Amino acid sequence: MPYAIYASPSLAATDWRAVGLATWSGLAYSAMFSVCLAYMIWYVAIRQIGGTRTSVYSNVIPIVAMAAAYVWLDEPVGWVKVVGASAVLGGVAITRLERLPFLVPAEE
Repeated sequence: MPYAIYASPSLAATDWRAVGLATWSGLAYSAMFSVCLAYMIWYVAIRQIGGTRTSVYSNVIPIVAMAAAYVWLDEPVGWVKVVGASAVLGGVAITRLERLPFLVPAEE
């Protein structure tokens, strides 16, 4: 809702009749393709490695978006973004570490 309120002046000023069929088709295709592909990957991952381990990887999404913006939009990547991405990848790596079995001393 906050986005709709913020965007309402621009939305009201837009001449929607000037938006062509190719633009609407591209928007619909892009939205459906990305949503369908994302859900397919998500559900396959849940089936393969479980929900808990799959949810950890959702933290990598901003890093993928940052990399895509760098490659296709020439978005600058500063040291703050690199540190943030490193922290996220470090957290994901920590969750992937093998757990050492808890050793219980033998009773004497």
